[in-house]
Amino acid sequence: MIIFLIGFMGSGKTYHANKLAFRLNMPCYDLDQVIEVEEGKTIVAIFEKFSESGFRDIEKRVLRKLVEDINVLPEKSAVIACGGGTPCFHDNMRYMNDRGVTVWLNPPPDTIFERLIREKENRPLISGKNNIELKKFIGIKLEERKSCYEKARIEIQESDINTEDLINLIGHAKNIS
Repeated sequence: MIIFLIGFMGSGKTYHANKLAFRLNMPCYDLDQVIEVEEGKTIVAIFEKFSESGFRDIEKRVLRKLVEDINVLPEKSAVIACGGGTPCFHDNMRYMNDRGVTVWLNPPPDTIFERLIREKENRPLISGKNNIELKKFIGIKLEERKSCYEKARIEIQESDINTEDLINLIGHAKNIS
């Protein structure tokens, strides 16, 4: 089984992916890190060179290659922390739903804001924004992406869910899908 963690930047995808993978004894992949390795460039450099549109094309290609690579492993399972926009482009959400369990980490916008103000410069879509601009950006993008995120099999609204509860929810979703 492949578990795809989706949600806005700062929602805890990488954190929970690492916890889940450790607990379930599965490989863990951060899609942005896989993209950086594949392209030999940072996400920031990719955005600078190709713009968001070019980045999304690369993201689609790398996501599909990663899933194909996982499916040749004997256990055919992994946890993937997706980028915040991954589900919203190139029919990626349908692709992920067809190949695994999608989990939308959806903490309150204020929680996302508090997490992102500490790491703005490492994220190309929010780099250079002041706090007022960042808050506005979060609200706009969350609303834009909501229809994509809502297609996930599981939605987690808590800011901090423990790993065992997350595993139970995923197991339940796997059994009913």
